[in-house]
Amino acid sequence: MPDLFVDGQLTVTENVADMGGAYVAYEAMENFLDRTERPARIDGFTQEQRFFIAAAQVWRAKIRPEFLTLLVKDDPHAPASVRSVQPIRQMGAFHTVFDIRPSDPMYLPPDERVIIW
Repeated sequence: MPDLFVDGQLTVTENVADMGGAYVAYEAMENFLDRTERPARIDGFTQEQRFFIAAAQVWRAKIRPEFLTLLVKDDPHAPASVRSVQPIRQMGAFHTVFDIRPSDPMYLPPDERVIIW
């Protein structure tokens, strides 16, 4: 919806929580994989790539425009479409495991990525 914008002041605490959760979960997975045998690729994807795919898929949602408008105005959580993309775009590991380049739509320059811990 072109006229609908997420209010960062309203969602900042939950945005930080989403980012922190993604960072901690990824680090936990890496720590575990460092101590065990890394699993083989599944459907062509590494465990690291599957982590990010799952992190995005967990936020799948179907929502009517009227309800989305209500949520964006009152809910301290960003919409699922934002939560599925923005936290992982901040992570250098995401760019590395998918070999994201500046010409790719998901690319976020390192100096624009938010690092909270």
